[in-house]
Amino acid sequence: MSKKVNTITTNAANTETAVQVLPSAVDTLKNWFETVEGISLRKLSLATDVSYQMLLKASRKPIEGVPYDPSATNYQALADLLERHEIDVNAIDVAQLEGVAIRAALKEHDLKQGDKYTIRNNPQTWTVAILTATSICLQSDDDLRTMSISTFLHQTPRKVDTENQE
Repeated sequence: MSKKVNTITTNAANTETAVQVLPSAVDTLKNWFETVEGISLRKLSLATDVSYQMLLKASRKPIEGVPYDPSATNYQALADLLERHEIDVNAIDVAQLEGVAIRAALKEHDLKQGDKYTIRNNPQTWTVAILTATSICLQSDDDLRTMSISTFLHQTPRKVDTENQE
């Protein structure tokens, strides 16, 4: 991966040029994970909206030219994955990444009739219309869906804060 270069010209005659070399995404990721306390793939996932499973899979890929070590992290594969998702690693604020709180997973006993949820980063809001011991019925403005509770929980529902929307 090549290094990005920002070139700043100070006058129209191009007589003086300042060059700032930014570290590569691989160097940045390696530096974060080795020096910053409390950073994890899960927090990187929440900050970049790339699934945790994809980041984990990329980080565990074998490193070229090195015998496979399951505990080693492949920073090149992580950087390539983030680049494919058009995420500039150098633009991520590390201090904010350290402070990302990991949400507790939603459990069956947390579901209540009338609660509103979004599913898998889809902006459409679903309201719990009917709730039984094994199934859930969701209603949106123009649609009605029924599924098992385990299927619903697997689709990463996120509760909508109704107080802040109004």
